[in-house]
Amino acid sequence: MIVDNKNVLVLGVGMTGISVLNFLKSKTNNIYVYDDLPYPDIVRKLNNAGIYDVVIVDSKSKLISNMDIIITSPGFPPYHEVIVKAKSSLIPIISDIELAYHYRKSSNIYGITGTNGKTTSTVLLTEILKKDGFKVEALGNIGMPTIERLTNCSFDDNFVIELSSFQLEYTNDFRPKAALILNITEDHLNWHGSMDSYIAAKLKIFANQKEDDLLVLNYDDEILRKINVNNKPKLMYFSVKNPLNEGIFIKDGKIVFKTENLQEEIINIEKIKLPGKHNLENICGVLAICKHLGVSKDSIESVLSSFRGVAHRIEFVATKNDVEYYNDSKGTNVDSSIKAIEALKGPIILIAGGYDKNADYTRLIEALKDKCKALIVLGQTKEKIKDTAYSNNFLNVYIANDMREAVDIATNLSSPNDQVLLSPACASWDMYNNYEERGDHFKKIVNDIME
Repeated sequence: MIVDNKNVLVLGVGMTGISVLNFLKSKTNNIYVYDDLPYPDIVRKLNNAGIYDVVIVDSKSKLISNMDIIITSPGFPPYHEVIVKAKSSLIPIISDIELAYHYRKSSNIYGITGTNGKTTSTVLLTEILKKDGFKVEALGNIGMPTIERLTNCSFDDNFVIELSSFQLEYTNDFRPKAALILNITEDHLNWHGSMDSYIAAKLKIFANQKEDDLLVLNYDDEILRKINVNNKPKLMYFSVKNPLNEGIFIKDGKIVFKTENLQEEIINIEKIKLPGKHNLENICGVLAICKHLGVSKDSIESVLSSFRGVAHRIEFVATKNDVEYYNDSKGTNVDSSIKAIEALKGPIILIAGGYDKNADYTRLIEALKDKCKALIVLGQTKEKIKDTAYSNNFLNVYIANDMREAVDIATNLSSPNDQVLLSPACASWDMYNNYEERGDHFKKIVNDIME
């Protein structure tokens, strides 16, 4: 196997790196670790996880060139010094997903990727499959580490895995039985370097699929519609805008499944509790996999008539003085935040800003003009977003130094029937460890002002 008794370098001591290190302990005695953190912090994180028998290297170490394989984490972009050095030495680099796949004990893997909607779709598919009697678990950014579960399971277990472009970038043999690409829009260009590289990473989800596998694509997404699949997996489209000859689409207020031989109405969209047009896209993509797996109509309708979404995605927090507060901290790019704006009725007071991923915020400003009465910006991108707003004649912009000040400004500006929406259109890493921490902080501040 690919790491047995090999010299293995693990990049990162976050959740991904620690899960990989715990797995490697039974496979090899030659484990090396690198992280950008100061040495004492690396030691502390390793010791807290009960990991001691590893060698910590720095980026200049000659030992790096002696590695047989490197397992990287999402925090290490392709231009990172250690990655560049490894590539120049022709050392294989893989992600935790690829490692888990090689040592898997079940091949019932259903992968979901896309710029937006991954988490919601992953949880939704998992809930529907559970309702239908599948032994199934959601992995990726949800639940236990992928390497831990895929290597400690039964052959008949099923796994729905949320897959980022960072993880897919370093896959070679990974092959899900069903793959869903929800959409592709500009994101993470600071990591991938170009839109072409970002797209190429996303498309690796089906690179190894065969004729008996399923690939689901969004027909309404221009990039995905133009993809040449080369007839490898079975291809199924979904659409919320166009009737299709085959696939999942909406007709007369109902979600319809159509093949060459049948047309079936799955559910009336009025019964669906998940708000927003973007969630109809997520639902249609998920239902394509459900139909492929033979899931019953009753199970689908039961879940869709009760499922209200996931935390940090247009999550209702509280109401005070007839003002509603929504947490959309998972809105980490422009398209995601536009979808959140579209999902609410308004008037909206938008809180945005965070880590700069080299995004263009023009479309965000255009989207908020008709619905937003004010924009509050914070974080690394606050000046960039403010300047974009001014240049597009949206002038009601306020700058906040932190989340508490942003919520205070929003509350003071609000009137009855307004909606305060945190949807940053940016990652969280300038002020928080992750979007969950950011969203939880927002919710705590909002709940504090309710008292």
